[in-house]
Formats: sequence, structure tokens, C-alpha cells
Amino acid sequence: MPNVQLAGNGLGGTLQGAYGTYNAASDGSFTVDVRDAAACLAAGMSYMRNAGEYFLTPVAPRAASAGRIGASTALSNGPIAIANAVDVGRALNVIISNGSTPLTAGAVVVAYKGMDNALHTDSVSAAACAVSTVITQPLSRAVAVVQTMYITGIAGGAGAYARVDDTNLIGLPSDPFAVDFSLNNEWNGGTLQSTTSTASATAVGATGVQNTPNSTITYGFLYGYVSPTT
Repeated sequence: MPNVQLAGNGLGGTLQGAYGTYNAASDGSFTVDVRDAAACLAAGMSYMRNAGEYFLTPVAPRAASAGRIGASTALSNGPIAIANAVDVGRALNVIISNGSTPLTAGAVVVAYKGMDNALHTDSVSAAACAVSTVITQPLSRAVAVVQTMYITGIAGGAGAYARVDDTNLIGLPSDPFAVDFSLNNEWNGGTLQSTTSTASATAVGATGVQNTPNSTITYGFLYGYVSPTT
């Protein structure tokens, strides 16, 4: 019998159906026997649509820089002030340094609206920091607007700091909770590129570019993705 791909919508792990056993893929979707589709939909899954989009950046993105979005000069519990808005959709990195002593607990939490027009909250643990270790953790999706950033539960880490950097990965608009992005064509400054960049493996909905952003180049993308339907 044919199979159908369904959005897991938070249903992870393994699902036992009447006509098969199904495991969640890395993107959270399930591929199930069509005869089990009705039961899966009743359990909270949804169909997925294959979408094709074109996007042109509204401005020429600036070059990425450290601490562009926000920085904490001392790693203490409380909010991190937003220093600058995201100029175009971007992948962002959370950077945590433990200073001179290990961090043993705590997290940096970032709440944001993604390029998928959905709200997301990522929590980056600081506990993995050892002496003189710096954690670099991408946020899980391309970011349109950062709403809040704060530090919570910090223990240890004399002289530690945290910051949120923008990167040179550009965000692509999509339906909410879209996955499996693929790039078909890329234009830099209006010129079709002979080589097309690939979608990010760490920040869903972001892509690299052939020419590094420098405030002079606009970017256009023809791309596809799949997304849950309502």
C-alpha cells in the first residue's frame, strides 16, 4: 500500500499502527501506511503540503558581527537587553563563556518570532561549560524578530558572559513549523548564481549564500519546503 507523510505536531518517538510501526523522522514527521492515516490524524498529526516560494531580501543585509543582537557583560540572572533588531531574517547564535571557573547550572533563553511567523522559545544550557570553554549554540529556526532574552538559574562561572550574535545565514519566509527546506535557485545582487547554496542543517528555514553579506548585496531565493496543514 502507498505511504503518506504526516506532520507529527509534537508526537515523537514510535507509533504503533494497525498496519505498521512508525518512527518520527529527524524533522518530526512520520511516513505511515495510508490505511493508518485516519488514526494518526485523530491522534494529533496533520497532513503536510509541499510549497514553493520566491523571496527577495528587502534590504542588502549587513555583515554578521559578535553581540549584534545582545550581550551580557556579566553572566547574572535577568534580562539581556536587545541591542539591535534583526535587519533581515537570520540564523542567530547564542554564545556562552564560563570565564575562569566552570558553569554548573543555568540557561540563556531566547523567545522570538521565526521566519515561519510562529512563536518559538529556545533554551541554551550553560551547564556544559568547562573552564575556558565557550558554547556556541544556534537557535533552532531562522529569526524574524527577537522578543525577549534572559538568563536564568546561573551557578558558577566567574567572569562568565553571554551574547547573541547574528550570522551570515539568511532566513526564508515559510508557513508555520515548515521543515525540509531545499534551495532551487539563488540570485546575488540580481545575478543568478551558477552554484546554489544549501539550507542550514542547524537553523531550520535559514540558508547560506554564495557572496558574504556586506550591506551592498540583495539576495533572491527560489526554494521549497513542506509544512503542516490545518
